Amino acid sequence: MPLDFDQRRTVAFKPCSDNFIAMLALSDSDESVRCSVMFSPAITDDQVAWHRDNDPSESVRDAAAEAIGTELGRYLRSGDRYLEDDCDDE
Repeated sequence: MPLDFDQRRTVAFKPCSDNFIAMLALSDSDESVRCSVMFSPAITDDQVAWHRDNDPSESVRDAAAEAIGTELGRYLRSGDRYLEDDCDDE
């Protein structure tokens, strides 16, 4: 069963210096996954951190990667700045 993107939730996009930290939660009837990605300035696989007891299935990882790209594009086009207070000043 494909992921229900109506349940996709953007937790945060935080501009910190030249990096973006994106956190998304995805779920379907069988599996939930939360992931965070730092964009700086190009994404590589080792910049993706999956937070789960067990690694998510490949289909869930692929769907999450697609969702992150979609949400990041929306964020960059919007010009909005939100949750900046969550960035560390140190």
